[in-house]
Amino acid sequence: SRFDPPGTLTLLDDTQPIDLNTFEIGTSPFVDVSRLMWYRSLLWLAVAAVDFQEQGRNDLAEQMAVPAIRAARNFPDPGSATPELTDLSNSIGWDEGTTFRRAEALLCLSSYTGAERIRDLLTMHAEALVDPNRYKGPPQREVHNHGMLANLVLLDLAKRLDRPDYRQIAIDRLINDSAQVFSSNGWSYEGSTLYQSVNVVGWREVADDLRNRGYAAEAAAIDQRVNQAAEVLPHLVSPTGRIATIGNSRLDDAVRQPDPNPARPLQFVDSGAGVAMGRWSWTDTNTTYWTALNRDRRGAHGHDDNQAITWQSQGLPVLVDPGQYDYDASTDLTDWLKSNVAHNRAMPASKYKNDLKVRSLNVKRDGTLDTITMESSDNGPPQIREVLVDEARKSLEVIDSLTWGKRGRLTQYWHLAPEWTQASINGNQIIYNEPGGKVLVVTTSPGASVTPVASSLVAPFAGLIASGFK
Repeated sequence: SRFDPPGTLTLLDDTQPIDLNTFEIGTSPFVDVSRLMWYRSLLWLAVAAVDFQEQGRNDLAEQMAVPAIRAARNFPDPGSATPELTDLSNSIGWDEGTTFRRAEALLCLSSYTGAERIRDLLTMHAEALVDPNRYKGPPQREVHNHGMLANLVLLDLAKRLDRPDYRQIAIDRLINDSAQVFSSNGWSYEGSTLYQSVNVVGWREVADDLRNRGYAAEAAAIDQRVNQAAEVLPHLVSPTGRIATIGNSRLDDAVRQPDPNPARPLQFVDSGAGVAMGRWSWTDTNTTYWTALNRDRRGAHGHDDNQAITWQSQGLPVLVDPGQYDYDASTDLTDWLKSNVAHNRAMPASKYKNDLKVRSLNVKRDGTLDTITMESSDNGPPQIREVLVDEARKSLEVIDSLTWGKRGRLTQYWHLAPEWTQASINGNQIIYNEPGGKVLVVTTSPGASVTPVASSLVAPFAGLIASGFK
């Protein structure tokens, strides 16, 4: 975000005029939920005030502080005494995500104004963060990085306000939540490559904070979980340094690159969490690399991607996942990126009601051959996907089938990396080329049809749709 006095605000590349004399938190020139959150947070105005203070321009700092304080006081918390008030709070900018960011803004602003001048606002936001009905964590909700971040802000508020009760609430929550962030093998339940990294970084900060407060044993337990989760990160980076864009992730997200460690396993398989990745070398950039997902818990940042796979071979990405560029709910692209057809998976012609809950993921390695078997009842009758990744032959074979119930058409969706361009199509075989001269041959089973799909604004990855009866 960037605020250019006297009145131009840019949030996520969208610029709007702002009149500091009249603006209100509840009335925003921005519509998209992400920009709306940052607008209501007031961080853009608090940072401007402190920047001017650091430049020795206190007159301009005051011109930023006064409207920020006025707007915050004109925007009281409705609370959550009833479900209706909770819904109102969440809809107008007193939701947990906006609240802890606005609390950060007020803490920042207090370095200029002092705590006493805005004690009422700091206290109001601390009370909102303490509120269990809005807390992003147990017991009412699953653990989420917003809960962790809110507790870190609450610790700062407790110090600024000299409120040991706030401090203890934050510490108790952090200790309790820390045991529920990662699976027993270190996978973050928030369901994304980016948020695997976010939680590793954030919970390391939590451990350090607790250690400094005298909670050595609790900090050590968190360290152990975080270190295990950190070891998952190298598995989320391909041999050529491209990250696996699982869930809400982008190719330019900062994810720990693999460091030389000959003892690190060549596979990460967490059958319980439904996540697996594999390769045959940590030093050969041409080695094959694959990912597979079949999760019971996709978390707040996961997508509809069960039984989805990606595949890289000979230094080139072949099957890719589009991840998610942003949270702009005003575009069709955002909805598409989360949908089942945006991932390398198979879908039945229609979903069927099925009370049977089936989900499994198993990986077997036999020399240069990995066999991945996944079963899921997401769409009714359990679907089985068997994937054979052959490092020696540089090949991938995928077999999709329904185990029982109404038999019908399964449609496979494949998303190719943008390097590949179609060269020819002949019946059930398509040949693709890439600029370096390598050739990709795609063959479907007899009786199936295959249709190349060009990239578009809504579906930014070219690819294939293959359908047949199994």
